[in-house]
Amino acid sequence: MKTGSYKFETVHSYSYLDREINCYSNTSVDIKKCVLSAASKFLHGVQRLLKSYLLSRTTKLFMYKVLIRPCKENFGDSTVR
Repeated sequence: MKTGSYKFETVHSYSYLDREINCYSNTSVDIKKCVLSAASKFLHGVQRLLKSYLLSRTTKLFMYKVLIRPCKENFGDSTVR
């Protein structure tokens, strides 16, 4: 795009203040990135509980079925490290 003596480059997407901005005003990519980050932090906290000796095996299995399995199904294994 050219205005007067200035020439501007057109881009489809760029990152600004850790937010993904694109030419379609689509924020789903940014929202998905935030959700994946939150899910990763959540699963890291639960991992500490699963390694604890204070919880019984049945409690750990219940936590896995209720908390972890739905996250893995919705977001894939990319959140689990």
